[in-house]
Amino acid sequence: MTAPSRGRGFAAIVLGASEWPRSPQNFPSAPQFSNSASKFVDYCASNRGLEIATSNILNLFDDPRGMSDIDLAIDQFLEAYQEKNQEPLTDLIIYYVGHGSFTEDGRKYCILLRNSRFGNLSSSAYRMTALALTVIKSVPAARRFVILDACYSAAAAPDWLFLSSIAEKIEIDAIDAMAETGTALLCASSPIDVAVIIRDEPYTMFSGALIKALESGSPTASEILSFEDIREIMDRVIRETYRAKAVRSQLQVPDQRKGNISRRGIFPNPSFGGTNQSELDVFAKAQTKVAIAISEAAAPAMSQNKPHSSGTASRENIRLAVRVNQMGQSWLEKPSVIVLVTILVLAAASLAMVASNPSGP
Repeated sequence: MTAPSRGRGFAAIVLGASEWPRSPQNFPSAPQFSNSASKFVDYCASNRGLEIATSNILNLFDDPRGMSDIDLAIDQFLEAYQEKNQEPLTDLIIYYVGHGSFTEDGRKYCILLRNSRFGNLSSSAYRMTALALTVIKSVPAARRFVILDACYSAAAAPDWLFLSSIAEKIEIDAIDAMAETGTALLCASSPIDVAVIIRDEPYTMFSGALIKALESGSPTASEILSFEDIREIMDRVIRETYRAKAVRSQLQVPDQRKGNISRRGIFPNPSFGGTNQSELDVFAKAQTKVAIAISEAAAPAMSQNKPHSSGTASRENIRLAVRVNQMGQSWLEKPSVIVLVTILVLAAASLAMVASNPSGP
């Protein structure tokens, strides 16, 4: 997969809150919310992350304005992007961390803004249908990657289907020129599960795993990680870290008429191609051990006019080489590395067999 030019054609919108002053008893505050949002903003702008220009990142986290003003700010931000950038907006990332709920009639999923209040979510929370409609109308041809770190967040997926005949016509007209478009949602929980915060940890369970996946990557994945790759890494991290407390993330792709964008690479993979120097150093030591094993196994066979040894030392060297091979797999888990180590082990075994048998009659 060819790595795209990071930052070009990208924009990010960050939403959420760390506290809800109008309903503190119903929606408790937590520092993990602000920590998670701040870390994600840093990743979007970092040269080790997406390298999005700060002018193309709209940070609305803990914004005190109401739903209507927040929606207008998003609309204006997306419109301004088209005016100030030479490239069209191809990839939009939307990240939310905070509380998620449903409107009073139980029908509409919504994310809570700082001034949202219990008992009147229909007008004070940000309904997912409103966010989706604003985004689809503003950038119908963009690929939309939505990350929702909130309770019941997978319930938001249906709201990203076409919401009106006008929005549908805009999208159909615009996406004809793009082979791959649509919306993918990476959600902290299923439509019936709550998202989790573990006390004394800096981030939420979901965002903590997301940050680890983005910063660590995977040595077995492609150069550019997709939503599917990130979800796979996150699930492994959550499962291994939290075990019985683990809440499995959800990946939703509501509309796939123009392709499944959850499989499209978007995030750089820090572990691609052995870029982790500590791993390279460890493997270099492994290669040295295998080379020594080969040399020691071959020495009796290369000696002339001397009886062959019993083969005990050679078998020990083979066992050493096998152990190195096993360690190499656990260190890197890269197919190319495993093949190389295996070849070296087989070479050591072959020479050991020669060494353990007389060379002549």
